[in-house]
Amino acid sequence: MLDSQFRGLGLAGATVAVIKNFLTDIYERSGRKRPEYVDSVYELMRMSPPIYNKISKLKQAAWQFDSKKRRQKILDMGPLNINNPAYEAGAKVISATTNVPIDRLFYKMKNLEGAMNEENDLWQRIAMLGGWPKWQLETPKSEAPVSEEEKREAKENKSVERYKAAKGSTDYETIKKLTSDQQIKMLRGLGYGDYTIKNAKTEKAKIDLIIYKNKGGKVKVDKKAVDTAKYKALNKADQVRKLDSLGLSKSEIAKLKYEQDRVDKLLELMK
Repeated sequence: MLDSQFRGLGLAGATVAVIKNFLTDIYERSGRKRPEYVDSVYELMRMSPPIYNKISKLKQAAWQFDSKKRRQKILDMGPLNINNPAYEAGAKVISATTNVPIDRLFYKMKNLEGAMNEENDLWQRIAMLGGWPKWQLETPKSEAPVSEEEKREAKENKSVERYKAAKGSTDYETIKKLTSDQQIKMLRGLGYGDYTIKNAKTEKAKIDLIIYKNKGGKVKVDKKAVDTAKYKALNKADQVRKLDSLGLSKSEIAKLKYEQDRVDKLLELMK
């Protein structure tokens, strides 16, 4: 109601309405886990409804291609399927750039197709014949878990399913969905030692190791690196005792002032 009053005052009122809605949208998004503030900028384009309409259509067209899953769906459906989302995206781009309402024609074709589909209920077929889009006539999805216990259980189940899907997988994105702890658990299960895992400092390095093993690669053990890590894990007193047991004199040990010197000597004597 307030927006209607503002817009009735002309350009100045419309400007106030747009800024008000922009700030309101920013405030509302601030309470989300993923605010995505960049989308709030589109509210500023409501100053000009025709421009906002064109930008919205282009944004909707681009949405079909901004995830690997949706791009794969387009490829799987192929060019001969009228339900391929690529056609809808193309229609929106043409409509936004040329003002030729190809997207409306596309929706009318889909409505006619749905009205003639005997798998739809009679009331849905009548509604689609009247211009209603199919997505507005489908049964709503079940509500998300409400209680904290249900949310936690749903999150755990999802985590388990992701781990199962990643087992034996060579797909980077599938393994990337795992938590850091799950990736380390998988590395250990594939036979990698603690030294190798510790030196895979980035997530990409861990994922590359998993993919390498799942593709049939063999885990190569760097004995020198493993022994180096083992000797570095000893404190100074233990390193000195180890050197003494290997026949080194006290004066020779005293010359090894730095840890790296002691470790190098241990590696030399243990060959």
